[in-house]
Amino acid sequence: MYLEAGKYSLPNGLWNRPPGDIRAWQGLPYAILFLEWEARYPQEWTRHAKEWGTKQSLVRDVAVAGHSETVRAKLTDLVEIVVQRAYRCKDREYLRVARSVDMRGRLETAPPDRASHAWPV
Repeated sequence: MYLEAGKYSLPNGLWNRPPGDIRAWQGLPYAILFLEWEARYPQEWTRHAKEWGTKQSLVRDVAVAGHSETVRAKLTDLVEIVVQRAYRCKDREYLRVARSVDMRGRLETAPPDRASHAWPV
């Protein structure tokens, strides 16, 4: 019963995404929620849902062009949060997201000490 329930909770419910376009996946809001949780509340996320591989693959998967305006806004917010905090495991993957939503102008306002640490050249 525990394993069955895990299929519908974070992060386990994100592991077996059906193949295909992530932009059409019904689980996309939950994937973004998972990433937002990690970005906004890293200590709680680490305590309750720490899955670095899941984070890495989700960030890579959402880093595609053509998202709806709502999803692009969420992804933009995520990148801005990540750039302004201390580096955490797999944060470099957000560079792909920044490119996919074209954040060149917005990232120029990031604090230099954190931006250089989180975004390798």
